[in-house]
Amino acid sequence: MSARRYTVVVIALLLYVPVIQAVSSGKWLSLSPSWQWDGIDGMWSTFEVEIGDPGQKVRLLPGTSAYTGNVVSVVTPPGCSRYPAAANCTGSRGNVFSSNASSTWSTRGLPDGGESELDDPVESALGSTGSVSYGFDTLRFPCPDVPLVANLLVAEYATEDFWLGSLGLSPVTSNYSGAHVSAPSLLSVLRHRGGIGGLSWAYTAGAYYRQVFGSLTLGGYDASRLDAMKSITVPFASDPSRDLVLGVQSMTYDTPGSTPLGGGFYAFIDSMVSQMWLPASVCERFEQAFNLTWNSTCELYLVTDEAHANLIELNPTVTFTVGGADALADGQTIDIDIPYAAFDLNISAPLVEKSSRYFPLKRANSSSDYTLGRVFLQAAYLFADYDRSEFRVSQALYPESYDRKTLVAVDSPHKAHLGKAEIAGCVVLLVVFAGSCAVFGTTILLRKKRSRVQRQLASSLAEKDAIVDEKADAIHSLSLCSAASTPSVAELSGIETQIHEAQTQDRDRPELSETKRASIRHELPVEVVAVELDGHSCSI
Repeated sequence: MSARRYTVVVIALLLYVPVIQAVSSGKWLSLSPSWQWDGIDGMWSTFEVEIGDPGQKVRLLPGTSAYTGNVVSVVTPPGCSRYPAAANCTGSRGNVFSSNASSTWSTRGLPDGGESELDDPVESALGSTGSVSYGFDTLRFPCPDVPLVANLLVAEYATEDFWLGSLGLSPVTSNYSGAHVSAPSLLSVLRHRGGIGGLSWAYTAGAYYRQVFGSLTLGGYDASRLDAMKSITVPFASDPSRDLVLGVQSMTYDTPGSTPLGGGFYAFIDSMVSQMWLPASVCERFEQAFNLTWNSTCELYLVTDEAHANLIELNPTVTFTVGGADALADGQTIDIDIPYAAFDLNISAPLVEKSSRYFPLKRANSSSDYTLGRVFLQAAYLFADYDRSEFRVSQALYPESYDRKTLVAVDSPHKAHLGKAEIAGCVVLLVVFAGSCAVFGTTILLRKKRSRVQRQLASSLAEKDAIVDEKADAIHSLSLCSAASTPSVAELSGIETQIHEAQTQDRDRPELSETKRASIRHELPVEVVAVELDGHSCSI
């Protein structure tokens, strides 16, 4: 191989290595919604994935809570057989998952066969509990370019407190005390394998009243779903279990003669719950403003037909003025406007005996329970960036076409972390690169050495040529003298050895002929065949 070709190879490798190092950058994963509305305490936009082998399709809610970060939660068949009063139970729960039907389900390493209790202090404090069975299984996204994710921690349950399963989004690795297992999160696995460029996600719940489905992006966000003029970035809270905390400066509504609904508290954003859990004093102001009735048996704010008709006519918009930790001290804030239609929900069995209208508001027992659930995320767009320990809240937008996305990748600011396959590839490339450099250097040295030897040889030949010329001239002179003094001899003597030299003035010296005239090459004749490539062929 010539030095020129080695140079091309080395340059190609130098250009290729940065591509390998940046393999995880500039990547996002946008999940399409299931195009269905599920649930029994409102109509919620879900996202479909496949669990197990063969794959079982389930529709899940994005789980923004830190304690759902490293687990995919699914509903088991008993989750419907226990509730015969639930209409279309399987459909409303986003389908059920049977671990017995999956060949890749495993409880290896889990004590008690993975049987445990839900150990989520945030949701448990809000009354959501139940038994759960943990195991490991595969997950597939409905995206052709995304490979399956194996050995993810999956929690299966039948409780009515979590009617829909969830897809954990937080990369925080949590230890489940019941199962004594620590597993990587879905987001971390995708980042490690190069599926996304950073540890971030963005989500808005969608709005049934506008017939706009939810949006979920991993490794970035969809700029078409947020109002950049009404957006604020907030650092994560110090408590990792309640990282997405907003300061609620005030709440107001826009009907004539309205009074403030309250404010001056911090609330955790959590998609795992449907309602808003607010201070009792704030709930009382909502009761008065919207003519709500608290049902102590159901522990819900039920809405009568008369109150509903009045609210439809007034169509109030509730404005949440929110910000970061300094929001309560007149710091930077934005307004999130939520129309009454977002609060106009229905709830059905088994949570209540018969389907009823209700207002998604709950009375919190303590300040640590203040929560803004999915009802808030109908009108808010949430982007969480775990690489930078901050999140952004914006007013959600509702594009006319779901296909009109403006996806923005948000890469990790740290050095890209390469997976095993990428590391192996880099090692191979470096070895090839080092070998190519060695061969290239050796080739250059050999070329220089060969040139030096050729110069020395040429010089030596020139000297020998000069000596031969001198000897030839001397012999020629002697031959001329002999011819003049003695008769010529026609035959060689059989006794004495005679040396006969050709005359040098008129003939070339045979031993120098190759250096005196151009070389003549003789090659075998080759038949030239013209070949045409097919129009669809690729010439390499």
